[in-house]
Amino acid sequence: MASNPDDYSQYDLFEIFDCTYKVVSGHSIGCSVLVPKTLLAKMKLVGPRPLMMRFHAGGWIAASRLFPNYFSPWQLALAARHSALIVTPDYRMLPESSLDELMEDIEDFWNWVQTELPGFVRN
Repeated sequence: MASNPDDYSQYDLFEIFDCTYKVVSGHSIGCSVLVPKTLLAKMKLVGPRPLMMRFHAGGWIAASRLFPNYFSPWQLALAARHSALIVTPDYRMLPESSLDELMEDIEDFWNWVQTELPGFVRN
């Protein structure tokens, strides 16, 4: 586990692309798509790739999608080994939001993955 919350060196094998998957009351809620740099070296993503959807730890009350202390190194190693993309969202948290709102964010993220992610990774 990383000891410095600002140390993003564990992501060195990936290119990170950030985007917004929804807006709530004028506030963007984003996600990150981590693409192994070995895939980018080929200049494009060819064919279907494995996809890992990862939700950050923090018990619905803390952290964020790329917070290094809660991003397990085995997830990165597995994605790199299999040339898989990792998609990881932020979402509203308790107690500022309700559990229903949190689940709505997860559902909206899932819908974004199904409808928008394919076009996002091709561009």
